[in-house]
Amino acid sequence: MRLDLDVKRRAFAAQAAKMEGKGKAEEGNQKAAREAEKMEFKKQTESDKTVHTIRGEEYAASFLPRHASGVVQMVVVVAVMVVVEAVLGEYAAASIIVMQKCFETSYLAFDLDTPASLSFTHTA
Repeated sequence: MRLDLDVKRRAFAAQAAKMEGKGKAEEGNQKAAREAEKMEFKKQTESDKTVHTIRGEEYAASFLPRHASGVVQMVVVVAVMVVVEAVLGEYAAASIIVMQKCFETSYLAFDLDTPASLSFTHTA
């Protein structure tokens, strides 16, 4: 990619030098002036592309380590979530067992085999 950009930059530089020579020989010619402006614009555009390409390569070079660290971070987060889910499952199972024992104890507290007496005698 860089070689291609270098070749294009050199070609534009050579053409710009050629146009400069023409411009000096024919200063009064408006067409040469317009061509020189076009050439300068192309040269600036190519320079901008080169800068953006280099920045893009720098971004790509910095992206891979950031991506790798992000993947590692996500693996750690998922592992922690799995452990938390297992602990929450054990907590839910323990709380259901406690509730079951509460119902069993309350059931046994009332002796339902004997009929309840409906007398309201007060002994003093």
